[in-house]
Amino acid sequence: MIDDGLSVMGVDRRTDGIAKEYQWPEEPLVEVPDLIGHSTQELFECMMDLAVDVNGAGDVIIDQEPAAGSMVQNDSVIRIFLGNK
Repeated sequence: MIDDGLSVMGVDRRTDGIAKEYQWPEEPLVEVPDLIGHSTQELFECMMDLAVDVNGAGDVIIDQEPAAGSMVQNDSVIRIFLGNK
C-alpha cells in the first residue's frame, strides 16, 4: 500500500539500501552467480555453497532461476536449465 502511494506521488524506488547487520542465529545472504553460458563442469566448480536442481539435457547452461545477482539464503536451491550451444 505504501509502495503504491509513493509511486503515485512520484517517489522513485531505491535499490541501494543499507546492508543489514546480522545477529546470531541469522546468516548473511549470498549472491547468486551468473551461470548462463557455462558448462556443466564449470557449474560444479563454482557452486560450493548452493544446491543445484538441474533440468534439461545438454552441455551448457541456458537459463537459471533465481537470476544472477539475486541475494538468497546459503541453503537455497538454484534451478538451472541445460541446452546445447
